[in-house]
Amino acid sequence: MKRTMLFFEAVLFTAFILTGCAAKNTNDKDNSIKSLQKTDSVVVKKTDNKVTCTECEKTKDGETYTIKECKFRDYKSVKNTFINSTNGHEYYEYKLTKLVGNKEIPIKNIELFNDKRNELLSIINERMRAVINIHYGEEGVSDCLPNDDPNRKFTFDQINITFQEGKFLFNVSLGLPDACAAFDQNDVEISIKDIEKYLK
Repeated sequence: MKRTMLFFEAVLFTAFILTGCAAKNTNDKDNSIKSLQKTDSVVVKKTDNKVTCTECEKTKDGETYTIKECKFRDYKSVKNTFINSTNGHEYYEYKLTKLVGNKEIPIKNIELFNDKRNELLSIINERMRAVINIHYGEEGVSDCLPNDDPNRKFTFDQINITFQEGKFLFNVSLGLPDACAAFDQNDVEISIKDIEKYLK
C-alpha cells in the first residue's frame, strides 16, 4: 500500500472497498457507486490472453474510493485507491484472486507462475532497479532515499501485480513517508507475450 495509512483509515478502507464493484447497499443513503467503465464478463480459455476490466467509484462518508478489477483467464487483479480528503494523498491496496468453481479464492503472487518464476523475478528486479535509479536525477531524492541499497532485491510478496490490456504491471512501494510520495511508487511493465512462458 502506498505509504503508511493510519490504523483507522486502513480498517475503513479495507472493510468498505473489498466488497468490490458489484456490491451496493441500497439502504445506505451515504453509500453510492458510480460505474466508470464496464466490460461484459466472458468465459475464456486458459490460453486466452485477453484482459477485461471494470472500474467503479464508491463514496462513503464523503470519501471517494476507486476500485479497478481486471480479469485474465481464471485470475482477477484488484487495485483499490483511496484519496484522503484531509491531506489529498492517495493510498493503494492490491489483491489477486483465482476462480475455482464458482468461488473467487485469494491467492499469493507466486501462485500465478510456474517453476521458472525465479527467472522472471530476476527480470523484474533488474528493471525495477533501472526505474528507481531514474529518481537520482530528480530534486529532493537525496533526502528521501539516503539509505537506498543498489543491490536490494524484491520478493514476489513485496510486489503488487495488476493486469492491463496486453501486459502485466508490477508495482513496488518503497515505504517512503508522504513527503517523499513522488519517489515511492515504482512500476515495471512486461507484455503478456513475454510473460507467457512463466505462467502456470
